[in-house]
Amino acid sequence: MGCSASVPLKVAGKTTRMSQLIISTRNSNLPPEPRAKSKVELEAEAARLERVAREKERAEAHAKQRAELEKATEEERAARKLEDERQAAERRANDEKLAKEKSALKRAEAEKKEKEEADARARAKKLLVVSASPMKQYSTTNNVRDAFIEAYQKAHPYDTITQLDLTDGVVLGKYNISHNNDPEKSKALAEQFLAHDKYLFATPMWNMATPSVLLQYLNHISQPNITISASGEGGLVSGRPAMVVVSSGAGWLGRELDHLSEYVCAVLGQLGFTDVRLEHVNGTADQAKLLDMVKVRSTEVSGKVDGFTFDANARLPQRQPHIDLPWRCPGQSLPVFANGPKLLVIDACPVGKDSPTSALLKTLLDRYLDTVPGAVVDTVDLRSFPLAPFSAHRVQAKFATWQKEEPPPEAVNEWRNVTTLIDRFLAADTYVFAVPMVNLGIPADLKLYLDYLIQPHRIFDPSKTSGGLVTGKPVYLITMSENVALGSPEDYLTSYMQAVLAYIGFEDIRCISASQVASNSLAITHGLEQIKFRVGQAYSDIAALTSINWQKLPRLPIPSLRDTVARYFASVKPLVPEAEFIRHKAWVEQYMAGPGAKLQSRLLEQERTAAEAGTYPHSYIEGVQEDTHNRLRCPAPVNLSPFFGIDPPASVEGQLPRAAAFIHSFVKWTRKAALLLLRRSLPCSQLRALSTATWPCM
Repeated sequence: MGCSASVPLKVAGKTTRMSQLIISTRNSNLPPEPRAKSKVELEAEAARLERVAREKERAEAHAKQRAELEKATEEERAARKLEDERQAAERRANDEKLAKEKSALKRAEAEKKEKEEADARARAKKLLVVSASPMKQYSTTNNVRDAFIEAYQKAHPYDTITQLDLTDGVVLGKYNISHNNDPEKSKALAEQFLAHDKYLFATPMWNMATPSVLLQYLNHISQPNITISASGEGGLVSGRPAMVVVSSGAGWLGRELDHLSEYVCAVLGQLGFTDVRLEHVNGTADQAKLLDMVKVRSTEVSGKVDGFTFDANARLPQRQPHIDLPWRCPGQSLPVFANGPKLLVIDACPVGKDSPTSALLKTLLDRYLDTVPGAVVDTVDLRSFPLAPFSAHRVQAKFATWQKEEPPPEAVNEWRNVTTLIDRFLAADTYVFAVPMVNLGIPADLKLYLDYLIQPHRIFDPSKTSGGLVTGKPVYLITMSENVALGSPEDYLTSYMQAVLAYIGFEDIRCISASQVASNSLAITHGLEQIKFRVGQAYSDIAALTSINWQKLPRLPIPSLRDTVARYFASVKPLVPEAEFIRHKAWVEQYMAGPGAKLQSRLLEQERTAAEAGTYPHSYIEGVQEDTHNRLRCPAPVNLSPFFGIDPPASVEGQLPRAAAFIHSFVKWTRKAALLLLRRSLPCSQLRALSTATWPCM
């Protein structure tokens, strides 16, 4: 088969090679004759066929398996695809659900935040900040104020803060006709004040009291039917806190010469405040310590932001009653001052010649001109006197002159007006201040005049505590009140004027007062009698006359029933439990509404009759004093009510030991009173005398 050699064959007796046979066969048209296969061939063929069959079977099985596999794979792929699609759909559904939930949660959070913000805005408070220093960023109180505001904004981001700088000219002169008063603007200021919930006042102390711009502002906001009830019995700004930040260069805050803190509290009390917090910054004149002091106080005050909410239990500080002396009685060692020919009149009456104060002033001037021949009167009418607000330049000039330096160039012109005013004041020999009460204190125009006047090295010596340089001259002080009793705890006029005049250097201060002219028809009469008695007299004359001409003394004014009851409550409250005091107060109020009012009317009528007749009794208490005390001939201690019974101790026998015991007790009381009770009521000289006294003058 695979061999190329020819094999010889025998065909029909002939020997023929195989190759020839094959060729002939191929050339023949006849098919070859089949040859019987051998067993081996058959077995090989069978094996081959078997192999082919097996291969075919395997191929078919493989094809079938592959077909089945392909079919299974396709089904699996389809199933997987369906599963993937299902899972994708499920994921999409979950994503959509989650997105909806997130959106709903975000929307809920936004709504919650919006509601919280709305609630916060609804609960938000309005803070009004009132500033009275012209020194702007160089002011101690303004720096403390700014620290408080910054902390407040962080703690209360939704609260509204309104800042009112009074030195920017927002305040008109409510009680000064020369300032083109506008009632609507005054009303707007009062309504603006009422529209707030919290209040911060930042003010320096100038000459023991507030700057004039703050006085003007307090006058503006004290409006009937807006901040004060129409009856005047109470304020309408209640349930709100106020903070007053005050600085003092001399360190007088909280001490005897502090006529600012209690006054501001009293005026705010009229408006209805019971929660007023005082924050003092004392001693700002010490430049070496000023920066550290401002930092410390700024931190302390700003730290009180969270607690700056209304405290229903808070109460205003109780002021010790001012003892209203007819005049300040100097001791024997003080010189006697005569009335000089040059009389300077400071007329602080804001409403002109039609006021009771002007009537008293006119009477005093007429009598003075009759008493002092050749007297020349120079009148400073503060209603029309051209005084601009005390600016930063004037403050800088004052600080310069304090060190005996020249004012800065930008302040020279303004300071020239100050020196002219001082020269005019010092040229006088005798002085008259006509001062009506405005909002419990002095008029704002008078305060501005005093701030111009009181300058170092001209009016006072800054190196001394009591360094007034206006000495050896008398001054008449005419005071008038419409409703408040002069000399009562509500009188911040008399105490301040006496203190500031003494600070200037006056020792001979002759007070003439007309108290409660609105309800006391005899007030002006009493004032006129005081003028007749005091004008033209020196203290030595008065001291001599009081013992022999006592009937010529001015009649004592009758206090109002409400003032009498207020003094009575002040004396009773420390002695009884609170519950008993409340019951007692209710009984007294019933008495005031019933028999008390009738008895007061009878007393006023009795006083009117006696005053017109000029006969005994010469005061409303003289008859009672005579009947219950002077006619009592048994031994009695001095200045002790006969209705107060005293059982002498068993260990003290005889009148002399008993008198000695009384004197000893009185000395102890005097020292205690000097140190504790009367610190704000008596002049410094009298306090020093009381605190060092060994025997009282009986």
